[in-house]
Amino acid sequence: MRQVTHGSADQSVYLQFLDTNGLALSPAPTSASAGIEIWYRRQGGLKITLSLADLSAVDDAHSDGGMLHISDGVVRVDMPDAAFAAGASEVLFGGSIDGGVVVKETIGLIGHDNQSVYIPSLASNMRGTDGAALASAWTATRAGYIDYLSAGPIATQASVDSIQNSVRSSLVLPKEYPLPESGAQRFRIDLWIYSPDDVGMEDPDGNLVTITVKNAAGVDRSGNLYTVASGGFPTSFMARDGVGQFHAYFEIDSGDPLEQLNFKVTYSEDGNSMVDGNSTVVVAAPSNDGATVSGFDIAALKQLFNVNVDETAVSGSVVQASQGAAGGDVSVDSFTANALQQLSAIKVVLMSLLDPKSKTLVLVQNKDYTSTSAIGPVRIQIDQPGIAAGDAVRLGMTLPGGVTRDVTGTVVDDAGTLYGQIELNKVEHTNLPADNYGKYEFEHINGSGEVSPLLADQRLVVLASHPN
Repeated sequence: MRQVTHGSADQSVYLQFLDTNGLALSPAPTSASAGIEIWYRRQGGLKITLSLADLSAVDDAHSDGGMLHISDGVVRVDMPDAAFAAGASEVLFGGSIDGGVVVKETIGLIGHDNQSVYIPSLASNMRGTDGAALASAWTATRAGYIDYLSAGPIATQASVDSIQNSVRSSLVLPKEYPLPESGAQRFRIDLWIYSPDDVGMEDPDGNLVTITVKNAAGVDRSGNLYTVASGGFPTSFMARDGVGQFHAYFEIDSGDPLEQLNFKVTYSEDGNSMVDGNSTVVVAAPSNDGATVSGFDIAALKQLFNVNVDETAVSGSVVQASQGAAGGDVSVDSFTANALQQLSAIKVVLMSLLDPKSKTLVLVQNKDYTSTSAIGPVRIQIDQPGIAAGDAVRLGMTLPGGVTRDVTGTVVDDAGTLYGQIELNKVEHTNLPADNYGKYEFEHINGSGEVSPLLADQRLVVLASHPN
């Protein structure tokens, strides 16, 4: 995580704008882009939205709210000094834009400048100017410490530089790779290397960056790495986009296993070896053909929600099933990998499910989630301070293809625990494309209309509705 000293002035952040496929957003974002918003939130504070204006060149002087696309979705944004004032230990930067997502950045705020070393004045530490006073401080024991400067446990400048330089890069990749229904798909990986003074980017020695990838068992998957979005040949090197900016692509085939992938990049700067890494997972994804949900077999659901799914309960939600006119009970655990295809002959009543660990929200298409329905409203527990019963909350849902829903609700107190309670109806809210998944965000709105994010970029799953 990048660190900035309290009270630093004229600081910029570099946010990445991606489309829904994880690629650089096109056309490049500007201050006039539809739905664009860039904000910051200091620890314990409110979300502050910037007033944006386009810069003319990437090396323009600092201007609060100034922004300019650099390359491959990376945008320079000039932040106001108030974001870095004393009184908080970190500040979160983020935003939103129509048709895409903004990769957030967190910057730590520290009380000292870790790029400089304080050297006290020699004169101010002398005990006098005469020989006797000097001799009282410069003893034989203290003089002996000089020998340790070359052979003792004192760090050399080279070792200090190595530690400092090892935290100046960022390897960016999607949190997860959805397995394609058929064929293969490539996902972009970006590496950003910052200069030691945190004012720009810097190239490695020879502009050379090596990349490898292995699964959790240590099996090499580097043969799936490319430098182009389609075609080309496998490679172990990243392609250079600009100063300190490199990319590669990782290809996922529909027949690949669901597994963790650990990426590692190596390069050198001034002869010092540098290493960075990041991890992601390959997950099953639902199809969008309206008939099959091959990604949601019972094993995948167990893994997704981290609970034991059975015929009576799913983390507190009721699941009832009966077999056609015969009325025979059917165990949910008996569903096969194509279980949801069989639901046309099975009646299912499924309550909304918010898994407390993964924060995944599951809704059933065309169902009422209201105080008067059998299911009841959607409830999301609130742990953040400064929120009271009666305050307003907002639930925003986004699915592929630009489908969105925006619903407000109220904070309720249930036996001392606060919940954001959202009522959804099938006419306006849950008339969503089924067998699909997307994202949701949950925000608090105080009496002055100020918005604070509580949950962001969380998984939303919409299951098909079947006749009762």
